[in-house]
Amino acid sequence: MRIARVSGAVGARITGVDLAARLDPATLGAIARALDTHGVLFFPGQPVLSAEAHVRLTAQFGEVETPPFLTRQSEHPQVLIVEFEQPKGSGADVWHQDGTHMEQPPRGTLLQAQVLPSYGGDTCFSCMYAAYEALSAPMRKMLDGLTALHSYQTALWVTRMGGFPVG
Repeated sequence: MRIARVSGAVGARITGVDLAARLDPATLGAIARALDTHGVLFFPGQPVLSAEAHVRLTAQFGEVETPPFLTRQSEHPQVLIVEFEQPKGSGADVWHQDGTHMEQPPRGTLLQAQVLPSYGGDTCFSCMYAAYEALSAPMRKMLDGLTALHSYQTALWVTRMGGFPVG
């Protein structure tokens, strides 16, 4: 297994591991440490996983949550389907965080691209630790101690209204 950093703040590419196979404890541990270090992991060249295999892979890292929204596989409600044919403003095409509205958010989200558009379709990731650390000391001091409300209701509103409120 080879792990290569892909940017200065977030992300690593992992090659030399077959995600369709049962992973041994050493490989699972190395992947978990890489996730803790890099925040986002990419596994290029993997075979398309069935919904069952997707759930089986995810379960090797811990309890699998059932997302509360979007289209699901009926036999595997833990698997969420995000299709390119969804209309603009359907929720996946706006800035969002997966699971931060939960009292105990999951450690991560496992995404699998099965159909890619001929252009665009970029998924961007950010590191809030790096963003905070890049702030000036006075700005960090002002923000320290503040809290934010991450609400699933906001995600529902954005999905229904086709975007964030303005003004």
